[in-house]
Amino acid sequence: MGHPVYILTFPTEWNEASFIADSILSDYKNNLSGCAVLIRSSILSRVFEEEFTSKNIPFKLIGATKFYDRAEIRDVIAYIRLLVYPNDNISFMRIISKPRRGFGISTLEKLHAKFDSYMAGLKSENLNTKQKKTATEFINVFDIDWQNMASVSVVQQLLENSGYLNMWRESKEPDAQERLEHIQDLVSNVIAKYDSLPEFLEYAALMTSEEDNNNFGTDAVSIMTMHASKGLEFDVVYLPAWEENIFPNEKSVREGGIEEERRLGYVSITRAKQVLVISNAVSRSLYGQRTYNLPSRFIDELDKRYLRCFGSEQHTTYTNKPAEPQKIIQKKKYLGKKVSHEELGMGTVVAEDGDVLTIAFNTRGIKKVMAGFVKII
Repeated sequence: MGHPVYILTFPTEWNEASFIADSILSDYKNNLSGCAVLIRSSILSRVFEEEFTSKNIPFKLIGATKFYDRAEIRDVIAYIRLLVYPNDNISFMRIISKPRRGFGISTLEKLHAKFDSYMAGLKSENLNTKQKKTATEFINVFDIDWQNMASVSVVQQLLENSGYLNMWRESKEPDAQERLEHIQDLVSNVIAKYDSLPEFLEYAALMTSEEDNNNFGTDAVSIMTMHASKGLEFDVVYLPAWEENIFPNEKSVREGGIEEERRLGYVSITRAKQVLVISNAVSRSLYGQRTYNLPSRFIDELDKRYLRCFGSEQHTTYTNKPAEPQKIIQKKKYLGKKVSHEELGMGTVVAEDGDVLTIAFNTRGIKKVMAGFVKII
């Protein structure tokens, strides 16, 4: 009999990504090309890109663009760089026409010939009346006291005042909404972690290095969507984010496509030749919001004879090869109890289904939360 299918539950997406990275380094560093991380949607790749980069794990992102190589992400970083470093001519040229502002190449070249930076040129008298008005509007976009404001607030104000967000809101491109979601992910889940914008820019420089992780040759972990994995096989396959609303995909379920989702799960499982690890996170941040999702219904449909399940508690320290299954959270009677949650505040439990509590929060409405994330008060 071969390896069992390992089912793991983690507190957050970062615990999940860290475990997978450490597992690869510990057990498969001499067979990186034999490892694959298969995800339901490309938006899930960012945490793995960041985790693998921080731990120097070569990887290939197949069938998708790296998060920090996406045009909209590079645009946002350019806006921030020009705010912090006004003489950054490369950033200026990237975003001066996003959205369009009526500055032609010839006008910009004339400014560049006379001034050290384009921003200095815009403040000069070498512009006609219409150009001066546009130049003033553009310069005012960067009139933000960024050193004394929260990074997230600064970036949101910058992108709104510049018209960049509105450019995508009004865009007819089919992926415009997806681009807005990527921007929201960057602002809420990455920039929010940094106390200052220069700190974030240092990190962004690392993630947007010209040394492309996709050029490590054949000895690299593959990261790809489930759809892109058809026809491929790997010795070791990790299937993260098997959670309701993510996999199966909420939209697919709503539109009656559950069987297609189930088939996609089967395809993903059969990509593994030797080792298969399926995981879910109790709490995951996507599109700027932290959600609390139940494990995927597809996990319950797997034959229990071939599974080894490992749960988690909120402060569990993970090892690469856990010896015994752990109970996720002890069942308690919460109905009617007053509870507190670190992010959502105070509330009252109005229903409970095992470890899943339905809580009416005082200021955040009704939410479903795992019992391990609240305290009785």
